[in-house]
Amino acid sequence: MRSACVWTVLLLACGGGERFSEQTLAADEIPDDPTTWTVQANLPTMLRIEPGSFAMGSADGVRGRTVDEQQHQVTLTRPYLLSSTEVSQGLYRSVTGRNPSLAVGYDKKKMVGERFPVQGVSFVDAARFCNQLSAHEGLAPVYAIQGGAVTWQRDADGYRLPTEAEWEYAAGAGQVQPWAGAAEPQDACAVANVADQALGSAGGFPCSDGFPSKAPVGSLQSNAWGLFDMTGNVWEWVFDLHAPHPEAPTTDPSGAASGSERVYKGGSWLDGPDAARVAARRHGDPGELSIQLGFRLARTVADKPAPDGGAAG
Repeated sequence: MRSACVWTVLLLACGGGERFSEQTLAADEIPDDPTTWTVQANLPTMLRIEPGSFAMGSADGVRGRTVDEQQHQVTLTRPYLLSSTEVSQGLYRSVTGRNPSLAVGYDKKKMVGERFPVQGVSFVDAARFCNQLSAHEGLAPVYAIQGGAVTWQRDADGYRLPTEAEWEYAAGAGQVQPWAGAAEPQDACAVANVADQALGSAGGFPCSDGFPSKAPVGSLQSNAWGLFDMTGNVWEWVFDLHAPHPEAPTTDPSGAASGSERVYKGGSWLDGPDAARVAARRHGDPGELSIQLGFRLARTVADKPAPDGGAAG
């Protein structure tokens, strides 16, 4: 008899009705030994993003535009740090002692591994992870968490989720393009793991990124500011409570004052050109778990901005 690990969790795939219940994984289906994964080996580079202004959302007539994407001017007045890659399973497992990606319903050998992005994490899981990593690194935890309520303690210097504006500003990297680092659909596969010819997706991108499912973080080219997978691979939780974008210009927005659902951005390996746009936004319950949904890290910077906007390593 083969030994097996049993992980009990219910996952709902975004964009589809397929549900995955309890999974029984034989030992030889788990690609590598997670006990060898360490925090230091998996910490992503944190890139400094300088403040600036940009047009957030999308203009009328853009293909795939949803009613909550009202284009408006946003100004970010403070620099911040953003991780160059999505949080990997290696980092998540090293900090928390568990890997929720083991519960997915696809081929474990293609979906589970130290350098693959973690998925199957809720917004609350992501916030709790930020606090745990902050404590590990000797930083002040950012979030006060009570049940499903997450409050941002803005004077803390620890890890956090980016705001939607911070995420979208960094994804665009000073360029007006539909996807992070690509202006045309046929060019997107150089920078994005998306629904394409490698996946065999009808109506997907007319190119091949070489990955039929998730890719290890940082496998493709970065955008102009050195950020990987801002389009595709997995959707990414951001801090904001969801509401339609305002029409008026805003400064340092961090989401609606009230609401029940949190925003996520970027598209995944299962999304085509419309959903994977930088301006596209989706939202879900803070407890939502999905095979397509992960996150990346941010941190607040206390010092003054450099003269010019952009990113610095």
